[in-house]
Amino acid sequence: MIEIEKEFTCIVPDYLKFFKCDWQYCGAACCKGFQVDIDRQTHQKYKSISDQNLRRKILDSLEWNKSTKTYRMRLENAICPMLRDDLLCTIQKNFGEEFLSDTCADFPRRTYVVDKVIERSLSLTCPIAARLALMRKSPMKFEKMTFKTTHAASFFYRSVNEVPTRKYLVILQQIAFEVLQDRRMTLNERLTALGIIFSEIDGLIINGKGEHLNLIFGIYRSEDYFKNLTAKVRSLKFQRENYLSIMFELAEKIFSKAVVYFSTEQRNFTKYVAEAFEFIDETNKPFPELFRLYDNNIKIYKKIALDPFNHVLENYLVHSFFGGIFPCHMSGSLMRNYLLFLTLFKFFEFGLISMTAVIKEDFSIDDLLEFVERFSKRVDHATKFQQIILDYIINFEEYPLEVMTSLIDFAI
Repeated sequence: MIEIEKEFTCIVPDYLKFFKCDWQYCGAACCKGFQVDIDRQTHQKYKSISDQNLRRKILDSLEWNKSTKTYRMRLENAICPMLRDDLLCTIQKNFGEEFLSDTCADFPRRTYVVDKVIERSLSLTCPIAARLALMRKSPMKFEKMTFKTTHAASFFYRSVNEVPTRKYLVILQQIAFEVLQDRRMTLNERLTALGIIFSEIDGLIINGKGEHLNLIFGIYRSEDYFKNLTAKVRSLKFQRENYLSIMFELAEKIFSKAVVYFSTEQRNFTKYVAEAFEFIDETNKPFPELFRLYDNNIKIYKKIALDPFNHVLENYLVHSFFGGIFPCHMSGSLMRNYLLFLTLFKFFEFGLISMTAVIKEDFSIDDLLEFVERFSKRVDHATKFQQIILDYIINFEEYPLEVMTSLIDFAI
């Protein structure tokens, strides 16, 4: 079989060049709980294996998937049957990396092409990737990198062509990173500022004036614009009642659909929310009592998570924006993409607030990174999860300021 090596130039976070898979560190976590699709080219390789016993073992482990029209590994207790007791892959151990399927060869790398722009990052479901991406205290940077691969199919994770903002992807991301990494503001002020700027840009794009985006970028960097922007941000009033209503409603919608966060009971999202807001013995509380608990939980969150790990959360925001190819993540307006990004983060933060309120002083960076890993699995691999959130916020797309004041606590 002839394989043609292809070369691609991508925009990548600068940490990606340091990534190296280490099964000893994560316990081969990517072989557990994930579906492994086998592309046709790889399936042909398996059929041509000369070792009859190994060939039969591999082929007998496959099943046909009608929806993807590909073969798929038949998981055994949610574990790939090719995973050995020493946590090495049977296929890679015997035949080398070139015999891995597109799925295995590419993960945790995530590659997108949008209007001829190729972007590549790592999924934070991988603990090694999460540490590389999030732990550095300096702002995340991006660069161009060249890749050579024969796995062309896996390289292009998804192509987005129907998004109106697609031809402005790079400049919009540059604006977003400039705002999200502006340490003159709190993280919540940055999120709000980004929403205000994107709201202005949305009008330009809708009216066919997207070519003026470079001017917006230059204006944002001016001191006068920054003063006016921050004054506008700081004049807004957080609606705690709306926030708590939205968070509890989303939790109810998501968990009633059996979209689960954690595989182990001690890391169960709903358990932390219930304990943090004292729903153990009762399910209904008046808002004044919920406000008291929220204020207390926020104090704990700020002290043991937000202040010491602010750089981690900043990197998480920037990485989520880039890795999710926002603001071209989904079809629809720039603001629809922004509101989905914002709501995903605020729901992530709500779980983290609840978690820290329960763990308190025992909370560590390992807890934060594990929470990132579990949440990323839902965002990256559970389409129902994002769809529930999208269905909820799409009704408020025309009222972005009201959504921002309902989701963003400007005091933290």
